[in-house]
Amino acid sequence: MSRAAKIFRFDLLEAAKGWYAKHSGDLKLFGILYLVNIFIFGQRLFFYVLPSDDYMRFGGDTNTKMLITHAARWAQAYLSDYLFAGHLIVLPYIHGLIGVFIFTLMGFLTAKYWRIKGALETAVVTLLISATPMFAHNFLFASNITIWILLLLGFFGFLLLHKKGAVWKIFGFVALVLSIAGYQTIIQILLVVLIVRVLLDILESETAKKIGRVLLHGLYIVASLAIAYLVSVKINQYILEHHHWQKAHRLAQAKVDDLATLLHRIEIMYSSPIDLLYFQEQLQALMAALVAFGSLLVVMALFRQGFSKLAFFKLVLAALFVATLPIIVNLPLLLGVQIPTRAHLAVGWVIAGFVALGFFAAKGLARSLLALAALGLIVVNAYYIAYLYDVAYRQTDMDIARARTIVERIRTHDGYKKEPVALYIEGQRPYSVQGWRIKWQQPFNSYWARYPLFRHFTDLQFHVATQEERKRIFEYLKKNFKQIAAYPGKNSVIVHDGVALVVLDPRKLNAALQKHWLLGRFPDRKPDAQGNYALYIENGVLYYKKENCTKQDRNRFFLRIYPEANETRTFIGKTRIKPFQNMDFRFEWFGEQKEDGSCVIAVQLPRYPIHKIRTGQFDVKGLLWDTTIDLSKTRKAKEDK
Repeated sequence: MSRAAKIFRFDLLEAAKGWYAKHSGDLKLFGILYLVNIFIFGQRLFFYVLPSDDYMRFGGDTNTKMLITHAARWAQAYLSDYLFAGHLIVLPYIHGLIGVFIFTLMGFLTAKYWRIKGALETAVVTLLISATPMFAHNFLFASNITIWILLLLGFFGFLLLHKKGAVWKIFGFVALVLSIAGYQTIIQILLVVLIVRVLLDILESETAKKIGRVLLHGLYIVASLAIAYLVSVKINQYILEHHHWQKAHRLAQAKVDDLATLLHRIEIMYSSPIDLLYFQEQLQALMAALVAFGSLLVVMALFRQGFSKLAFFKLVLAALFVATLPIIVNLPLLLGVQIPTRAHLAVGWVIAGFVALGFFAAKGLARSLLALAALGLIVVNAYYIAYLYDVAYRQTDMDIARARTIVERIRTHDGYKKEPVALYIEGQRPYSVQGWRIKWQQPFNSYWARYPLFRHFTDLQFHVATQEERKRIFEYLKKNFKQIAAYPGKNSVIVHDGVALVVLDPRKLNAALQKHWLLGRFPDRKPDAQGNYALYIENGVLYYKKENCTKQDRNRFFLRIYPEANETRTFIGKTRIKPFQNMDFRFEWFGEQKEDGSCVIAVQLPRYPIHKIRTGQFDVKGLLWDTTIDLSKTRKAKEDK
């Protein structure tokens, strides 16, 4: 029968029935584990949760350029542009189901790749990999659907590299390139998976020759991963050059300056625990116990083989491989790139790997104790996940409710006339519910998510205020306000002349208002001291004035405030005031250049008794000028007059 005839005679349904009959046991076990993970991640699936990144991408606001310039994730960028485009990028429920499926499948396939036998052992390894705090943090972001798909693609590519035939290996290599271009963490995951499999094969090997073949095959996989990474980076570089973009953020930071820096980073890899938000001590203790228990069982198994050269060789290899795991888990740190908790996905594979090694080496009571300890970690992981998503749901609910309350205040303001309005959100601020600790993943504390929150989750008709409209509202503030409160303060929402101002952090505005009011009361008399600037002290304000001001005259200022000797307080709030309080500032914060070319500055001094003030300017070359004002002498001179 010809190949064409075979294709036309192929019956997909019959083939599926045959495949199911062959693998029905594994499929049923996988289905049960999938349901278990749906139960564990249920708080995320059935309650609406959105972090800042999802607000930003909601409705198709893509970040293609940022993914390519910041992280070399060109595959993720184009997958978001052309497949998960528009409103498809953030669909928390359906993406959640797909994500749980992918996590569970990767854990299940890992257990099979490690040749784990027994349903309970397979379940333990699968859940140790898939139901982890690290996956939970990654799973917060519904827009990470592209990452999860590319992670699974990379895992399939890794498995295809083991198959015979050049075609399978080519497909596997291409899949690895795409996966690495979506989330480089796949490299860490696959290296851990490979190391555990190599260790299992070494422990089973009966001759040094067989161990050599195992190591050679492992080197082939590592080389394939390295080449795939280089190809991915080269493609990203081509895209950067094509669009005339520059590397930024993590991609620009990824370098090693010298050997001392490299050694310091390696030291950090071995000494710094992964930051977790909740149950950190319990989780670290359980993880350490499983690592120690699994290692001990392997060593005991090798000793049972006798004190032969082969057993000693196996022990040395095992120690070397285990010693590389902290470096692999923290691999980006080797290049100086700090990564968040959600990127440490390989930790789950590391812990599961030690449990898998323990299952291989242990028998009887030791095996049972190992399983119970692993189940204990799974339970604590489940509580971590449930608590994280409970807090995330309450935070999301509160943020959306707050946005709608702000819209109501805009519409009930005396200055409101009609929509659309020009919306101007000043500053950012964390409004955290109890337990929420990822403050930069709140829309009101994220400059990239503030406006999308109002665009997609309220019915306010608006455009983002232009620079001219911002100046217009500020002119109104200068005439009518001396100070603005942070939301939800009384004057934190102001509408005037078609511009709606929402103040989250008033410090910048208040500094500008204070500067306006203080400079309007500049002293008209002889200065109290003279440096490069004439200096005046009036009503608790330090004034500076410089005629014919140049750019150099606007360099950074230093200002030291020395309290009276009998002032006993050491702190004002959180500010230490002894031996002096540092109030260094930039010219634009408190000063302005007038039309006649002079520069004037007004700085509000602290209200506690002051002995002396030292001020001046400096630049990159050093000190430009330095003047000290003794207020006790100034006060005495005024009293004598």
